[in-house]
Amino acid sequence: MPAQPNPSQGRFSIVGAAWQEADLRDVLGKRVKSYTSAVHQELDASDLPNGVYMLQVRSGQKAEVLRILIRK
Repeated sequence: MPAQPNPSQGRFSIVGAAWQEADLRDVLGKRVKSYTSAVHQELDASDLPNGVYMLQVRSGQKAEVLRILIRK
């Protein structure tokens, strides 16, 4: 389940699988954004500064962590 495009300018989509919740965390592990699939098709983090973030995506009991690079 990749996030595309990656790197992005802060707007990206999770492709290839259904998901229910996602948290975007900075390199220190602090949650900076939360998303639900019922509301968000394209995820928007364009208000965050450039950098590397970790996107934890959850679907039922399964969770996956994706590395996201924001570069404007």
